Amino acid sequence: MRLSHEDVEHVAALARVRLTPQERERMVEVLSSVLGHMEVLGDEMAGERPLSTDRINVLARLREDRPCPIQDSGRLLALGPNTRAGQFVVPRIVQDI
Repeated sequence: MRLSHEDVEHVAALARVRLTPQERERMVEVLSSVLGHMEVLGDEMAGERPLSTDRINVLARLREDRPCPIQDSGRLLALGPNTRAGQFVVPRIVQDI
C-alpha cells in the first residue's frame, strides 16, 4: 500500500510532529513499507485459526485480580529511582496545550 504525502501529514498532525519536506518524503517510503509488510502478514494469517481461540487459554492462566495488603512498602519504594512522601515521583509527560 502506497501512502500519499497528505496521509503522512495527517498522521504527523495527529502525533503533533512537524516534518521537514525531506522527513515527509522519507516517512512516505517508511510507512508505506510498514503497511506493505502488514498486508503480507495479514494474508499469511488469513488461513490460520481464529485468534479468539487463543484468548481462552491466556485468560485461564491468569490469577484473580484482587487487592491485597502490602507487607513492606518501604522495600518496594527503595526499588524506585525517586520517591517522596511514600510515593514514586515520575516525570510529567502531559503538557498543557
